[in-house]
Amino acid sequence: MNINNGIKFLEKDKNRYVGFLECLKYDETEFLYAENDGVMFYDKTAGIYFLATSSEEACKKALDGIEKTDCVALCVNEYEYLALKNKFGYDGLNRCKQIVWEGKEPLPLKGICEVKRLEPTKENVEVVFNHYTLHYTREHIKYIMENLGIYGGYVNGEIVGFIGRHEEHSIGMLEVFPEFRRRGYAEEIEKSVLNILIAKGEIPYAHIIDDNVPSLTMHKNMGYSFSKGSFYWLFYKN
Repeated sequence: MNINNGIKFLEKDKNRYVGFLECLKYDETEFLYAENDGVMFYDKTAGIYFLATSSEEACKKALDGIEKTDCVALCVNEYEYLALKNKFGYDGLNRCKQIVWEGKEPLPLKGICEVKRLEPTKENVEVVFNHYTLHYTREHIKYIMENLGIYGGYVNGEIVGFIGRHEEHSIGMLEVFPEFRRRGYAEEIEKSVLNILIAKGEIPYAHIIDDNVPSLTMHKNMGYSFSKGSFYWLFYKN
């Protein structure tokens, strides 16, 4: 195994592998495979397996020696998805498109809402728990608030929606409450967080389920670039 070669493999397409590279930059990781033809590593901070290879043969080599897992996995090729599913029995899949914000300058805001980080209070946890469509547990929401950040949008002191960050540092959890939709709040909230990340020198990116047409359209109109191919999130339903 040659970790430097594995990193070079990822750096050949930084747009596609931005999530991999961001995790290597900020999290504690364990390489399981790293060669000129791909990488597999375990992100100990996020509890996620990352797999990216150039061929089915490289994928097979990367998975050799791993007997079992109970963790979520992310891969970037359909043959990797099938190999992971067949070997470890994953029964859940979210197929996504990846978007990347490549700009370096702050985005102009309209000032239609105030965006601030939510404190991990019981009240704020309940707000997110009651509105986020992926149904995270209260404990998970509190962890994200404490360690990664969830940001609320406020109008006249009333919260109208929120956005957060997942364990692998992607932007997500964007929700605007039904009574406040179609007023531009989603874009304003997201742009505010983009500015925070840009100021920190991070590369904002997100995964959007590939049939979520409204979200894909909004982000295309915002100016995000779309990484090639699909991204496969594998998980166990129970």
